[in-house]
Amino acid sequence: MPGASHDVEGDVVLLLVRPAVPVGRGALAVVVVSSGLWLAACGYAVRPNSEGLAADVRVVRVTVTPSGCHPVPGSVPAGEVQIVVTNLNAPTVSEVEIRTGNFSQVLGERENLVEGLSQTFELHLERGRYIVNCPGAVQQQWPLAVST
Repeated sequence: MPGASHDVEGDVVLLLVRPAVPVGRGALAVVVVSSGLWLAACGYAVRPNSEGLAADVRVVRVTVTPSGCHPVPGSVPAGEVQIVVTNLNAPTVSEVEIRTGNFSQVLGERENLVEGLSQTFELHLERGRYIVNCPGAVQQQWPLAVST
């Protein structure tokens, strides 16, 4: 972003943006965003693990509609992955599963997803191909790739 800079200090990210159109002499917009929100917007979040150390957690959002449950993003690095499932408007879809690529195992799931409800769960995923499955949708199976 032209005219912008950021500095990370502890738990706060400072984003300095110089407006393209002058709004007054020496005008400078300062936006303070917590690092958690800043990183979540970039597709991952930082949270303490069981030892109290920071660990990267990738976030995959699965919005359930009558047509399916496309994961966004559709590819993440291996490691801890937080799955955020929201049933937007699909009365015929009440569960979402993360399955192995050959469909033989359910690695994680959320059931009883009524319309408007969101639920979250975390998995540790190794490199490979997985399936996001939502029985009852028009397209029930969606790919999720995990890279190194």
